[in-house]
Order: sequence, then structure tokens, then C-alpha cells
Amino acid sequence: MLLTTPMQNRNKSQELLVNWNSREARYDFDYSKMRILIVDDSLFDRDLISNMLITLGCDPERITIVHDGQQAVEWFRQHPCDLAFMDCQMPIMDGHQATRTIRVFERQHNRKATPIIAFSSDAAPADRFRALASGMDDFLAKPFRKAGVSQMVEKWLITSH
Repeated sequence: MLLTTPMQNRNKSQELLVNWNSREARYDFDYSKMRILIVDDSLFDRDLISNMLITLGCDPERITIVHDGQQAVEWFRQHPCDLAFMDCQMPIMDGHQATRTIRVFERQHNRKATPIIAFSSDAAPADRFRALASGMDDFLAKPFRKAGVSQMVEKWLITSH
């Protein structure tokens, strides 16, 4: 099955999704109940990852998008989520500092650690190490593929739901 959207109604991220075969990801996992936070300053990347999650079956009403690490910390203090995708390099507060702040909050409030998936266009081993050292749980290099996003969701949430 191929995704189709009339050409005049497509944005860039939807155009990238059109040619992806839906068999690229597994569909035996129920994505519809997941609460997911996306943190990125790039409109393109926010749209791309949210569209991928929606095509996997996530409920758009259960996906929250914020633009920087400070907004992520503020949102996180008020709302639980099952998984967060966090860009590493953002203005105001980067993903590393936001994750460290979130981890302190979780410990202080006896909250279960939320899986935080780092994503960055810098995919060198040192960048992955820095993300993990800041408290992120995994690393996803840009550009994203739907199968990679699906694998991250399933890897971190399949045992808890």
C-alpha cells in the first residue's frame, strides 16, 4: 500500500512519505494509545516525524509538539507521556540539557523514567555517546525512516503496554 495525497495539498514531509512502502514498518503494535512528545525547532522535522507516527497508527490528538528544550521541560512537568523524541541541537535549551532537567524532575517526583530518543543530523559515535550520557535512552540519526521510528517506538514501549 502506498500513501497518496493530492500533489497540491502536500507539504515537503508528506512528499517524502508518499513513496514509502507501508510494509517497511511492522503493524502488530497498537500505536493509537501512545502519548508521544516531539521536541524540535525544525518545522520540517516536526512535521516529518509526526506524519510518520500518524501513518503508523498514532492518534494525532495524543502527539504533542514543542519547539525547544525549555518548552519540553515545562510541558513535561505538567503532562505524562509514554515516549519523547528530542532533537539534540535547539535554541534556548538544547536536548541534552532538557533531558538532564527532565531526569532530575523524574527522580524528585518518583516518576518512572520516560524513554527519550535523541535525534540529530550529527550521527558520529561521539554524538550518540553525548546523547546517552545526558540521560537519553537511544539515538536516531536524521534523515528519519519510518522503519527506524517504528522500531524505536516498539523497542521502548512494547514491554510497558
